Amino acid sequence: MHALLKRQLKHLGLSEDTLPPDPAAWRALLARVDAAYAQADQDRYTLERSLDISSNEMQELYADLERSSETALAQSVATLRATVEASEDAVLAIDERRDIVLFNRRYLELWSITAEQIASSPSDEVRRLAVARCKDPTGFRALIDRLYDGQVDSSHDEVELVDGTILECSSRAVLMPSGTALGRVWFMRDVTQARRAAAEHEALRREVDQFKLEMTSLVVHDLKNVMFIISANVDTAIEIGDRTDADQQEMLGDARDAAARAIRLIANLMDVARLEASAMKLDIAAVDPAKLCESASKHRVSQLRSRGIALAVDAGGVPAIAADFEIVQRVIDNVLDNAVRYTPSGGMIGVAATEVADGRIQIQIGNTGRPIPVEDRTRIFEKYGQAQKSDHSRMNSGLGLYFCRLAIEAHGGRMWVEERPDFPTTFVIELPIATAASHVPGVITTRLPAASRENYPRDSWPPPGSLPL
Repeated sequence: MHALLKRQLKHLGLSEDTLPPDPAAWRALLARVDAAYAQADQDRYTLERSLDISSNEMQELYADLERSSETALAQSVATLRATVEASEDAVLAIDERRDIVLFNRRYLELWSITAEQIASSPSDEVRRLAVARCKDPTGFRALIDRLYDGQVDSSHDEVELVDGTILECSSRAVLMPSGTALGRVWFMRDVTQARRAAAEHEALRREVDQFKLEMTSLVVHDLKNVMFIISANVDTAIEIGDRTDADQQEMLGDARDAAARAIRLIANLMDVARLEASAMKLDIAAVDPAKLCESASKHRVSQLRSRGIALAVDAGGVPAIAADFEIVQRVIDNVLDNAVRYTPSGGMIGVAATEVADGRIQIQIGNTGRPIPVEDRTRIFEKYGQAQKSDHSRMNSGLGLYFCRLAIEAHGGRMWVEERPDFPTTFVIELPIATAASHVPGVITTRLPAASRENYPRDSWPPPGSLPL
């Protein structure tokens, strides 16, 4: 049997064993075969028609998508250009070949470049025009090379143009998710007016500060002279003590102490401004700590006696420190002022000097008054700083301890306050030990008034006690 006939029989569900027995059955079988062929032709036609329709629809759909994408892209580009044009900052986009792909009106204005130049000139020529507009063309060219050659992610720089315009330039690399660089976007802002205003403000502030300093110096100078006269006359009155009674002597002593303290306050006011401006020169020399401590302490004998406060000094046997004698003595005077003020009647003040590690000397001034709270121990050394939660709330209401800290730091030292068992309030002044090169010849310090030391009481001085802090 022919192979084609076998396939048709199989398609109809027949085999050689089930062939029709008579012609009529054969005719029926052939009719079924013809019908199957006709159905197959119809199915093929339908399939081909469907494929044709699907192909056309796909082409139309693709065309619609293409038109939609182009429209969306055009809208996005138009929105981007409108946004860039509306910016008050200059905007410049450059691709990985350093070719300009986007710019705005502000960029053309700031760099005095036209759109025609950008469109008709090579990128190198446009870049050359921009570099030529810079006050430092070499530096600007180096900046560009550094950003592109070094693959810098972002940058923030200031560029000054030849006409004095100052531009704040920021840029960021445009990167693919893979990290591949596509180019760089620049944003440039004219900050000329802001910088000039800041410079003018700073110049005005300095003028005002200078004026205040000069006026303060004038007032302080006149006041200082008056205090010297008072102090000198009180000293003279005390020297002729046989003509006055004991009460008058005590009042004169109080007046003399007040005048001496006023002179120190005036000196603090003058020197704080110099220390803040780093304009105070120090006459550094090798200074004996014992001499410093005893010189500052002995002027307070009558004051301590009237308040019933004991004083012990143990500052001998330690190496000399590198210091300006008069400045450090003033620091000690200021600390002793506070110690006398806050030590109760019947209490004690101790002054000691000890050598510590790293080639330094500590001068410790303690008193038996109440301790300063931990949270206030930094605040009292600030300008106009005060303790907030203790009997020391009026301590350093002016510039005393602030001056002390600045003066000690100017010596390369440091100063702090702490609590110790015998002396709840202990101020520690730490200064470097003197070396052979400690003395600096020819450097003149803005000196304290001599009366701040010489016009103190000339009372007798008991031998130093031995009370280490």
